[in-house]
Amino acid sequence: MTAREAADRLPTEGAMCSFVVQAHEGAHLHYDLRLEVEGRWVSWAVPKGPSLDPLAHRFAFRTPDHTLELGPLEGKVRSAERRGESLVMVWDEGTYQPLLPSGVSLEEALRRGVLKLRLEGRRLRGLWRLVHWKRAPPSPDCWVLTKLPDRHIVPGHEAGSEMRSVRTGRTFEEMAAALGAPPGHAPGTLEAYGAT
Repeated sequence: MTAREAADRLPTEGAMCSFVVQAHEGAHLHYDLRLEVEGRWVSWAVPKGPSLDPLAHRFAFRTPDHTLELGPLEGKVRSAERRGESLVMVWDEGTYQPLLPSGVSLEEALRRGVLKLRLEGRRLRGLWRLVHWKRAPPSPDCWVLTKLPDRHIVPGHEAGSEMRSVRTGRTFEEMAAALGAPPGHAPGTLEAYGAT
């Protein structure tokens, strides 16, 4: 292999863009990872949430893209899973930088199903990989999110151990109380109660 061929295989750093991870207290708690790509949020639902443990491989199910205005919302939203409303928390946010093969755009990397990222968030930092799982996946849009080894790893890390908003510091229970939920609000759904 020539030096030029070797250089062509090195990843190139794309432009810094925004990312957000929202914890969604719907029928079941899950996390939504959203990456800013060409004026939209490209999104995955991550049932167990991202983990800083490189041994934890998290299923991430591709969901419809959203406009940028829908990305960083926090509060109550109309739930499609159950009647009423549910709570959404900004669990993490920051910037990311795609690490792309030479000559490959971010859109092409998404089509190929392999995306390597450098995250600079409040909770998620360092190198990550998203890979489209094409071999007998549980669904056609199943990807796998994995933390790559670097100085930011945390063995045994679980997203559920840090359930406070990075914006307000509130838990879901504190968010519900601030919105006027009735006593005894059960995690899972926030029924319509007329709060603004």
